[in-house]
Amino acid sequence: MRIGIVFDSGDVSCKDKYDSISDQGVMDEISPVKACLEKLGHKVVLIPIGRRFRKFDREKIISRFISDIKKSRPDAVFNLCATFCGDAKLQTLVTYVLDGMKIPYTGSHSNALDLTTDKRKTKEILKNRGVPTPRFRIFNSAKEICTKGMKFPLIVKPNFEDGSVGIEADSVVHTKKQLMKKVAQVVEKYRQPALIEEYIDGRELNVAVFINNGSTEVLPISEIVFRNFPEGVPRITSYTAKWMENSEEYKNTVGVCPAQIPEDVQERIKSLASECINAAGCRDYARVDMRLDSNNQPYVIEVNANPDISPGAGFMRSFSASGRTYDDFVRSVLEWTLQRKG
Repeated sequence: MRIGIVFDSGDVSCKDKYDSISDQGVMDEISPVKACLEKLGHKVVLIPIGRRFRKFDREKIISRFISDIKKSRPDAVFNLCATFCGDAKLQTLVTYVLDGMKIPYTGSHSNALDLTTDKRKTKEILKNRGVPTPRFRIFNSAKEICTKGMKFPLIVKPNFEDGSVGIEADSVVHTKKQLMKKVAQVVEKYRQPALIEEYIDGRELNVAVFINNGSTEVLPISEIVFRNFPEGVPRITSYTAKWMENSEEYKNTVGVCPAQIPEDVQERIKSLASECINAAGCRDYARVDMRLDSNNQPYVIEVNANPDISPGAGFMRSFSASGRTYDDFVRSVLEWTLQRKG
């Protein structure tokens, strides 16, 4: 069969050069997916978004994408787009096009992607379902800030970004002055609301979920271990820790799977992950990020509908720990996708 791999080429980006480094991570996904598909006997066609454009023009880029799809004639698409020309909020432009052309694609559908890209909306739905998530608020301006009912320290994030974009050590704030400064920076730089939530000082967990027709399999839990972090530096997966390979934060941030967690706590974590996936309507594969406090109480931080599936990423770390290979992952996801054809 002809299988397309759709990805954001990074040629056109709505971000500055520093924040665009995370977009290059998709390149680590393309080669292994392509190799697996070819091993399965399929013809692979690469379909980049944004290539050949010097500046961002949404309508022209979408038109070219539609034209490329028609020329490629894929039977199905492996969707590796977490952004559209660097903008996470626009990633569903890709899935809406594929839906309209009736081409089956891997990963979550447009509704789930729209929801999980909006951190505030996702947290509201989880809160209404009784899922523990840190108390939060959202602000469009530093002048709006009100912290009544919330406890410092707080963490400040752009509401619509992924890949730790906009999150650094100074995102964890301890005073209202620091909070106002950071909220103003986020709103100005990213042109979107700032989400603030109570900071959970504890262990950071990645909970990967494999999903087949509504049946969820929670994979072995992975932990992000922060080693030798200087005193006063928050133990978080900041943008520097996630992407800047020459930094001390990157070198001392290590993924460990399976995480050493008491059995009863593991069961609680896995139950929460399944609840999150059902609430968001994720499909094929997803990842739920949690923090575990000193009392072993898990808090859901974020739901990632189409997480990074490069071999070294958190999802595949958990998938490998379940005793399966990368080829197994690609084969299964493609089979599920082709079953949706027509």
